[in-house]
Formats: sequence, C-alpha cells, structure tokens
Amino acid sequence: MIIPTYEEMLAVNTLSKEIEKKIDIILAGDGDFDKVVEIVKQKETQEIITRNQRIYLIYLISEIVLEEKAQNSSRTLFDNRSADEAIRVFRKLTLFLRRIEFDFPVEQQKEIIYYILQEKISVTAVLGIIKLNKTIVHKDKVINGFINILGKGQ
Repeated sequence: MIIPTYEEMLAVNTLSKEIEKKIDIILAGDGDFDKVVEIVKQKETQEIITRNQRIYLIYLISEIVLEEKAQNSSRTLFDNRSADEAIRVFRKLTLFLRRIEFDFPVEQQKEIIYYILQEKISVTAVLGIIKLNKTIVHKDKVINGFINILGKGQ
C-alpha cells in the first residue's frame, strides 16, 4: 500500500472542494443534472470520487433525477431539497431498503411506504437507488420485496 504524501493529500482535498463548489453552484442555480454528471465523469473527478462520499452521492442522485425526468415523474429527489437534504433522504431510503434485503419483520419493512409518502419519493427514485447503490447487494431480492410491499399496500 502506497501512503500519499501530505502534499498529495492536500492537492486532492483542494480539488475535491473545488469540485464540490462547482456542483453546489449548479444545483443552487439551474439544477442542470446533466452538468453534474458531466463534472463527475471527468477524469480528475473520477480520481477523487472514492475519497469524497458527498460528491459520489450527489452523482448517484443526479443520475436518479435524470431518470426521473426521463420518466416524466412529477417530483424528483432534489425537488425542494438541498444537496445535503437529498443525501439524507438517499441514505435513509437505503436503510429502509436494507431492511428488505436482510429479511427484517414485514412490519418494519412496510415503514418504507410511509417514508416514501412523507418525503414524496417516486418509485423511479427507489428503483434507481436499488440499482446504483453498491451497499445493496441482493438487488433482485430487494426489488421483488419492494414490489411485494407496494402490492400489499398499507
């Protein structure tokens, strides 16, 4: 394992902050998620993305929002939310989905429905989180469990 020098760590941290600032400006302005995805896919960003979870999560959420817009969803994960609020929703929704993955009792799994309604989250967003989130390993199981919960209703 190669340990980076102080100068290398400082350079990565500086670049990371610059990229975060660019992304925050875009999100606060026109909310052009294509631009966010473009920034994250640049070579220099790819090199630091593993070290900056916030940029990585904003990238994932941006991909989900683009899919929501393609599906003509009436709401997206970023509607009336800051980047940090969208990240909070993403993380909490991931925890609810993990309940399905790890066979929690059905009543605890059903709490996802109340959260989705409360936060006004689209089914497209939920499926996007399942697809893109690396912490959800058994994706088919989670999708089937989610669909089963939706089918049973509240």
